Amino acid sequence: MGLSTKQKVDALLGKTVANGCTAGEQSAAVAKAREMVAKYKLRDSDFVWPLEPTSKLNNASEKPKRNRQPVNLNPKEGTKSHRVFAAMRRAGGATTAELLELTGWVPHTLRGFVSHANKDGARIVTGRGDGVTRYAM
Repeated sequence: MGLSTKQKVDALLGKTVANGCTAGEQSAAVAKAREMVAKYKLRDSDFVWPLEPTSKLNNASEKPKRNRQPVNLNPKEGTKSHRVFAAMRRAGGATTAELLELTGWVPHTLRGFVSHANKDGARIVTGRGDGVTRYAM
């Protein structure tokens, strides 16, 4: 035979962060349990309700963000960062193709570098024209 409604609600309430579920999974299980209790007119007092998780993480991944190293805005001469910043400081800046050739990076690495450098105060301006993206400082 199948599980009773009470057993199903108990099983849902067992899905907690302490038992290896994410905060999002626990919240969804508690919501479903409350829905079943209301639908079948059961008493809340018949169940042991878990406490809400103390820290709700990003719902998209449920993983904490990694600490990243800030971009060094004054890198040592000869490093890829130094070459990228030097190229961007030239009159007219530098195209994506030039920067990729200069560093050996793939496009998403360059975009990530520019994004993080801007977050760290680099003030890189991005422009697009004639199908070419240019970066300048």
